[in-house]
Amino acid sequence: FKPKNPVLASCLSIIPGLGQLYAGDVKDSINAFLLNGSLIGISAYSLFTGGYVDFALLEMKPTVRFYKGNFYNAKKKSYEFNDQKIKKLKTPLLKVFEPSAIFN
Repeated sequence: FKPKNPVLASCLSIIPGLGQLYAGDVKDSINAFLLNGSLIGISAYSLFTGGYVDFALLEMKPTVRFYKGNFYNAKKKSYEFNDQKIKKLKTPLLKVFEPSAIFN
């Protein structure tokens, strides 16, 4: 198996959801794209129409928080993917080398 690179997954998350897609989680990828895209769109609309107070009070913190979470989740998903694949590859070996299998 080819392991997923957590740093690459995080870097791909500049575009919301792309890092999760790289890590193999399509559901979270779509969720991140829609959520972050919507928040960024609403924030951009507020800024372009002069709603600076709305942006500062209501939109800035959630937009930044979810966008940063996008990077974190992509990195986490790539680690989970790698751990799951390694566990799947180790299972047959662990069955062969169990202490009960050796002494029976």
